Amino acid sequence: MKKRWLVYALLLLLSVGLFGCAGSGETAATQPVPVFPAQLVWGEGHHRTPSFTCTPGNGDALEISYTNAAQVPCWVDVYEEGVFQTTRVSRMEVAPGNPAGERLSVPNPGGNTYYLHFTAADGGLIQGDLTAVQRNP
Repeated sequence: MKKRWLVYALLLLLSVGLFGCAGSGETAATQPVPVFPAQLVWGEGHHRTPSFTCTPGNGDALEISYTNAAQVPCWVDVYEEGVFQTTRVSRMEVAPGNPAGERLSVPNPGGNTYYLHFTAADGGLIQGDLTAVQRNP
C-alpha cells in the first residue's frame, strides 16, 4: 500500500514538473502578431504598401522594421488613414548596408488603418526587407 502511494506521489510530482516547465517564457500576449506578411519592398523612386488595419488587443505598439538593400538611404513614412484625412505619424531614415536595419514603433495603434510610404534619397531604386507587427513592449 505504501509503495502504491509513493508511486502515485512520484507520478504527480513528475507530471507537475513536466507541464510546469513546458512553456517557452513568452505568453500569447507578448508574442508579436504580424499585421501583414513580411515582404520584399521593391520600387523606383517611391513605393506604397497596401493599407493594413491593426487589431485592438493584439499589442500596444505597431513595430515597423526595414533593412535597406539598395545603395542609397531611404525614408520610411508611416501614415494613419482617417475618415476625413490621412496623417503621417512617424518617419525613419534607413541607411544602406546595415544588416540589422532600422526599427520604429507607433504607440497605441488600436484598430487604426495604416500604410507605409518609402522614398529613395536620390529618387532611385528602393529595395529591402520589411516586417510590421503588433507587440506589447
